[in-house]
Amino acid sequence: MEQIGKLLSNDPCGSLVLKSHDSITTSQKSSELSEIPQWVQLLVQMGQDKRHDLAPGILSYWKEKLSRYSDSEVCAALRLYAGEFFPAVDDITGVIERRRKDAATNRPWEQFKAGQAQAAVEGKLATDEDYAELREVFRRIAMAPPLSNGTVASTGPAPRDSDAGALSGVSSQNPRS
Repeated sequence: MEQIGKLLSNDPCGSLVLKSHDSITTSQKSSELSEIPQWVQLLVQMGQDKRHDLAPGILSYWKEKLSRYSDSEVCAALRLYAGEFFPAVDDITGVIERRRKDAATNRPWEQFKAGQAQAAVEGKLATDEDYAELREVFRRIAMAPPLSNGTVASTGPAPRDSDAGALSGVSSQNPRS
């Protein structure tokens, strides 16, 4: 046992290190395995499902082309791909770019929805009771008979001070007369 230790310690080139049949050391393989992106397993599974043989070196080509995208984006794009045949790497990058564009387009809507949810939590949104009250006031005003001078009688509650600025430009005369 001591002789093996001496041989390994005296081997500066690493020629005695355990190597696999394809001349890559086992330590290199294990470090490469830890660097394999999550989407590779999905790609291999898609290849098997669509009966497509992955050519030698194709995974390194895909890794290079997809290196600017996150693993989660690539995995999602592979899951969303609905082509009849095995995808080209450009098909997957196209799916990712479309998803990014859609996310950027929907961002204002998502911000609006978040703002509405926050306003609802803070009680700043009109409630169903508020709308029912407004409908009732509208019905009373709309159904009120016109006065002899052509104006409509106000049967609703008096305007609040906060409404005065909004109502200052509105005429109370009936436009039908």
